[in-house]
This record gives sequence, structure tokens and C-alpha cells, in this order.
Amino acid sequence: MRFRIGYALRHEGTIFRFLVALLLLAPLPFGSNRPWSWSLLAFAIGILTIWWGLLLLHNSSMEFIPIGRIKWIVAPFMLTLAWSFTQAYLPIPAGWADPLWNQTAVALGGLVDPRLSLDPGATKTALMKLASYGAVFFLSLQLCHSRRRSRRLLFWIAAGAVVYSLYGVTVFWTGSRTILWYNLDDFAAPSADHVVATFINHNHYATYAGLGLICLLAVMADKIPQVLSATGDSGRISSEETSNFASLVVPGLLAFVILISGLVLSHSRAGLVFTLLAVAVYLTMFVFIFHRAKSVRIGLVMAFLAITTMVYTVSGYAFEKRMEYLEESGEFRFALYEATKEGIAHRPWSGIGHGAYNHAIKRYKNIELFHQLDTAHNVYLESAMELGIPASFFLFVSIAAILLTCVRGMKKSHRGRPYSAAGLAALILVGFHSIFDFSMQIPAVAVTFAAIAGAACSRSFGSRQARASFRPV
Repeated sequence: MRFRIGYALRHEGTIFRFLVALLLLAPLPFGSNRPWSWSLLAFAIGILTIWWGLLLLHNSSMEFIPIGRIKWIVAPFMLTLAWSFTQAYLPIPAGWADPLWNQTAVALGGLVDPRLSLDPGATKTALMKLASYGAVFFLSLQLCHSRRRSRRLLFWIAAGAVVYSLYGVTVFWTGSRTILWYNLDDFAAPSADHVVATFINHNHYATYAGLGLICLLAVMADKIPQVLSATGDSGRISSEETSNFASLVVPGLLAFVILISGLVLSHSRAGLVFTLLAVAVYLTMFVFIFHRAKSVRIGLVMAFLAITTMVYTVSGYAFEKRMEYLEESGEFRFALYEATKEGIAHRPWSGIGHGAYNHAIKRYKNIELFHQLDTAHNVYLESAMELGIPASFFLFVSIAAILLTCVRGMKKSHRGRPYSAAGLAALILVGFHSIFDFSMQIPAVAVTFAAIAGAACSRSFGSRQARASFRPV
């Protein structure tokens, strides 16, 4: 027993299993969007990252993707982290501080230590979160160098999304006004009329369900060609192959229906539209992934049309009502966007502090109109206001580098294409959704996306030439 435990602790497969467990548990406590839960999540991710580093030092034959291969992802991201650290921790001359620090100094008799951030505590928390998301991406990148691991990771993400969606749909249809054992009426959010699963906001759940749907498509896209390739040139399928195909497709279709049902009943406009866009893009890319009969391409088109028809049939009326509400809510959001742009113009280079948006926006927005809005509902504008234009630009360069890596993987002729396509589709989903909402600021959604992106980039490199073995000096 002692030998088995020791072997497990010295094997990266154990780290992979713990990472999967974290991803499955992250949505449980309200999307890990509570101080205790995101702190515990970040602590666990940090332990896994250190554990992987110690294994690398201990095992000289352990394969890993060198930093040089991902420098355009890592370097801009590290610069963003460095600037966030600077905002929170480093003292600055009095003349560099925001005028609010001077007012605070006068009120407190000079007993303040100004920082670039208006809320250093919030910036430290935001720094911890962002670093943990980067660590999940790195762990997924390093641990998913094999096709089997990549498939397992995406399979479990999809399975977790199905379970949470099934729970959310069940709660919705039973009329229970609860999230876990909490009363839904205790939360200041209009979530009672939507499927939210274990999230507070229906938009955040919709993004998570969309990511799960993309993972499901990737797993199916990886397995179906293997089953159909057994038919050979004759096109005939034996009874055994038919059974294998059915055992793959039937559970997949059931999972697909559950995810779509949860997504539709979430009544999230942006979540629904951009998930359908991501699915359409993935199905289009699947045509290039799987070069087979023309009937396959026709089938994909028919499948997407069937999805769209089902979505509109089930939720058409509710969706139309939500779209009518869009004009009214849009006026508030665009006014908030203008207030955010004013905040960006106030400190365009240094920013007001990573995570300090809620503290700073109060001096720009109409409190009577926006007293319940503590985010910009636009991740790009909010990041520019918090980090400043240069640091936020570096963050987006890092994300763009992930996108280009996935595109490169799509062009390669290897078996990692379904996963490269999954990373690209996930980026489309969260990238467009971030224009209208802040799902990527919810830890459970962010770590799920980071894991998908890491696996996609890992498989985009493909061959062993992209990896190396560690040789300590």
C-alpha cells in the first residue's frame, strides 16, 4: 500500500486526476464565486502547479512543452500579472496617486500608503484569480500532451456540464426555488425564472453549458471517424460496428439534448446565440477534420438546422420576449459603457487597479440608474479601465496567441484537430460573450475555459518534436 501511494504521488497522472476533480467541483459552490471558494480553488491549483514542478525536477525523463514553444502566450500574460502586482503592492510617489488617495489622506490625517490601485485588496484578489487561471492553462497544456488525456479531460468537462444541467433543468421544472440547499429568493438576481444550475446568474451558467457542449462535440468528433473508418471502402457496416456506433452516439445524443435543454431554458440571449455560433463554427471545421462522404457534410448541415429549429420551437416565445427587453436594458448598458470609457480616459496608462472597478465606477455612473451594476458587462472595457490600456493589451495578446495556436493546429494533418477546433470554438463563445457579459470573471467558467484552451494548444503542437525532457543542470 505504501509503495502504491508513493508511486501515485510521483506520477503526473495523479495530478491530472486531481485537476479533473477540481474542474468538476468548481461550479458547485455558486461557480466558485465566493471569497472562500475562489480562495480554496486558487490554493488547490497552486498546490498542483508546485507538485508538477517538483515532479519535473525529480523525473529527468518527464516530457513537457518548453516555454519557448508558448512564449507568445506566456510572456504577455506574465507582463499583465507583473503590472497587477505593481498596482497592488509597490508604493508610488504621492504625485502619481489617484486624487482619491489624497482625499483619503486628508480625512485620515495622512495615515495612508498610496498605491496605483484604488483598492489594493481587490487587486490582490484579482491577481490571485488571474494567476490561478493561467496555472490551470499551463497544467492542462503540460498534462494533455497525449490524445487519450485530452479526450479524457474534455469528456469529464462535458460530463460535469451534463450533470449540472440535468440538476438545473430538474429544479426548473419542479418549480423549486433553490440552488443546492439555499433559497433562490435570498439572491438579488432574477434567476427564479431561468435554469441556473449551481450558478447565481443564468448568463454564467449558459456560458458553462456552452463550453460543455463544445467538449461533447470534440469527444464525438474524435471517436466517430474511428468507428466509421472501420467500414472501409465498401461502406458496409457489420452488426458489431453498428453496436459500437450506437453505444457511442446514443449517450452522446442524450447528453446533447440535456445540455441544449439547459441552455435554452436559461433564457440567456448572448449565451444561446454565441453557443450556436460556436457550434456552427465547430461543425464547419469538422467537415475539414473528417474528409469522408458528401452525405456527412449534408448531415452536418441538417444537424445544425435541426438544432436551430429545436431551439426556436422550444424557447421561441421566451427568446422573443427577451429580445424585446434588450432595447430597454441596452440603454442602461450603453450608458454604463460610456461611464467606463470615461474611467479609461481618466487613467489610460496605469489603470485604476485590477479588480477595483466596482470601487472606481461610482464616481462616473448615475447611482440611481446603476446602483445594482458593479461590473461593466464588457470584459474588454472593464479590463482596460482596471489594468490600463497597455497591460490589458498584453492580456488580450496572450489570448490571441492561444487562438492562433489553435488555428495552426487545425492546419496540421494530425489527430489533434478535434481538440484544436474545440479551443477555437471555446474562444469564439467566451470572446463574443465577453462583449456583453462577465462570465469569464466567474472562476468556474474561467478555469473550465483555461483547461480547454490548454488541452487544445497542447494537441495543436501534435508531434513529440514540440516536447522535450527535463535535464537538470
